Amino acid sequence: VYFGSYTRFKTRFRAMFMKEAVTTNAYATVAGLLLTIAIETAGTLNDDEVAQALGRNNVETFFGKLNPEKILFLFSKKVKK
Repeated sequence: VYFGSYTRFKTRFRAMFMKEAVTTNAYATVAGLLLTIAIETAGTLNDDEVAQALGRNNVETFFGKLNPEKILFLFSKKVKK
């Protein structure tokens, strides 16, 4: 599990940045993690290959196990239109 629990994430965030983590910080951290894993999986920075790699990954985070459908659901709820 990346980052451990959300409580552990908040504790580590506070220690690193000297301020309290908010939900947006957690979403941004997981988004960065997912992109990093997708780039590593694809072995390239090519947009199409990275997008395909993102669709193949199942990652365990403090949000639970994230598969492509759950990733889209989580992040679509946070995007302001």
